[in-house]
Amino acid sequence: MGRMLMMVAALAAFAACTGGSGTGEEAGETTSYEAVGVIVGVKSEGRVLVIDHEKIEGFMDAMQMPFELDDAKLGAGLKKGDTVRFTVSEKAGGWPITKIKKIEK
Repeated sequence: MGRMLMMVAALAAFAACTGGSGTGEEAGETTSYEAVGVIVGVKSEGRVLVIDHEKIEGFMDAMQMPFELDDAKLGAGLKKGDTVRFTVSEKAGGWPITKIKKIEK
């Protein structure tokens, strides 16, 4: 659990240092980034997905890390091994997944 908190803290620190090069840069809009990855784990009763993702252009390099779901319903039907396209959006100082869809390889 401590390692996951460190990773989330590192993500938050990294996000604070990025220049907002995602979508939605106008005042009042949410900054969001799209990515593709493979689910390698499901934690916290399905509320957290560990995803091995490709580079998220303008945001972060490719890596494996946990992502909290903005709504637990987003993870319905998803499982380890699924390839997904997802969107992370800045919300209350965090970066939860706000959209996710299984894609065929």
